[in-house]
Amino acid sequence: MPALLTRHNLTRTCDLDEARARIADVFCPHRLELTRPDSRLDTVHNGYQDGAVGLNYLRYGSEVRIVPGAMESFYLVQIPLVGRAQVRIGSERVQSDRRTATIASPTLFTDMTWSDDCEQLLVYLSRTAVQDYARDVLGDTSGRSVRFAPSFDLTAPAAQSWLRLVNWLREDVEGGGVMSQTPVIAAQFEAMVIGGLFDIQTNSVTRPRHRPQPVAPRSVAMVRDAIEADPARAWTVTDLARVAHVSVRSLQESFARDLQTTPTQYLRRVRLERARAEMSMADRSTTTVSEIAIACGFAHFGRFSTLYRATYGESPSQTLARS
Repeated sequence: MPALLTRHNLTRTCDLDEARARIADVFCPHRLELTRPDSRLDTVHNGYQDGAVGLNYLRYGSEVRIVPGAMESFYLVQIPLVGRAQVRIGSERVQSDRRTATIASPTLFTDMTWSDDCEQLLVYLSRTAVQDYARDVLGDTSGRSVRFAPSFDLTAPAAQSWLRLVNWLREDVEGGGVMSQTPVIAAQFEAMVIGGLFDIQTNSVTRPRHRPQPVAPRSVAMVRDAIEADPARAWTVTDLARVAHVSVRSLQESFARDLQTTPTQYLRRVRLERARAEMSMADRSTTTVSEIAIACGFAHFGRFSTLYRATYGESPSQTLARS
């Protein structure tokens, strides 16, 4: 099949030592060897990473054994596009193909053999980001490294939905990365990819058995103050929960109880109010609607205009024209 992520080529080589060194620069030191000494390597590695989630396309063009051991600093979801792989992660062995991906957790020893026609899409997840999600969103305070079940059924409907998220990022990157390089969208996407994996794949984190206690009103006030002090910041719900020193679910429940809204909806409302106030006071001869929208935290101008009209019954330009 055609290679993916071709805008972001990192390595193309027939030399085994070069392939090992260049790929190690992206992932980790590992053992790489041809299973048949007379075979010829044809390595292509394309990759993109900007934050906690990275995408990589990798093929070797010959059957190889890869032994990274414990990857330590990252999780790796390996999705065969063509061919197959035999993968040992910890004590479990997985026959991986287009129906079955694998997930390598950082503390588990990994050893694998890729077939000569194997091509894979590799999803890199920062260990720090995964651990932060487990603590901040799922309420896991054990401090233990999260482990995912190594075998990942790609035919399951939930896995197909998760793959659509991944492919949205890949397609955006291949098209120039306009959306994925927007900080607000990138942060939300990372949370969706990591959170989605927790939701659909067996893992070592025990979810709280009881509903979390509602947040104290003072904690909600802390979040409101943080939003109103800097509404343009690329806030995520996780960021806001950290401000209040509570879990995401507790924060959401408290906002619903006390304010009859969600943290995200409250943030959007504050941004809209700030934008309306700015346009009412602006000099329309030197200021544009898009400048104010961006300054108030709206990355997508069309969506801002739609929200503004639905909220205030007029377009942003009409408000600015009266200033």
